[in-house]
Amino acid sequence: MVDEILNKLIARGAVANQSLAEMVRYAPVPPDQFLDRMRRELEDNVAALTHDLKAITTGSAAPGSTWNLAGRKNILAYARQMIERAQSEVAVVVGDDDELDELLPQLQEARARTVALVVISPVPYDAGDVPVVVYPHGQSLRQAVGHGIAPIVDGSESLIGEVDRSKSAAWTTNGFAVALALSCLKREMAGLSESRSLHASRPKRKPAR
Repeated sequence: MVDEILNKLIARGAVANQSLAEMVRYAPVPPDQFLDRMRRELEDNVAALTHDLKAITTGSAAPGSTWNLAGRKNILAYARQMIERAQSEVAVVVGDDDELDELLPQLQEARARTVALVVISPVPYDAGDVPVVVYPHGQSLRQAVGHGIAPIVDGSESLIGEVDRSKSAAWTTNGFAVALALSCLKREMAGLSESRSLHASRPKRKPAR
């Protein structure tokens, strides 16, 4: 049994052996060398898998496609990938600051690439140089519809779903659906801007004596 284990370690490159007359000496490979080789093998495997998966999925996301996603992790992961491949603009509506925590690194990186950004949140959020617009009735909206997420990228793809209740979403490249979602968001943005302007121009009442 010991010989079997040693042979497996030798095959994995974790142990080296040396024949001395009728004896065999075993010694562990230095950890740095072994871990470096393991890292390189893992990177090669990931690169090969990435190449194979791209070859399999080429053309599966043709214009007009709609796909269903399930699970909070999957939905957020896809939203991050959408932002990473954005070329010109990203518009995102989130249902809570938890979703912004998940997307912030990708949003900041997109900002650094001069991608136009707009984020609508139900609560105030310090995102640095990423512009965040606070929805005036965000708290009541969050209680009514839960934690949703809706990124729209480059006017060509959108992802709309909820990450807390059903944990389901729909990703689409359907031109009409994406245009409609973007139109609704722009109309909402215009309403928010008008509301802020009216609030700013409204004269303050003097306290009653």
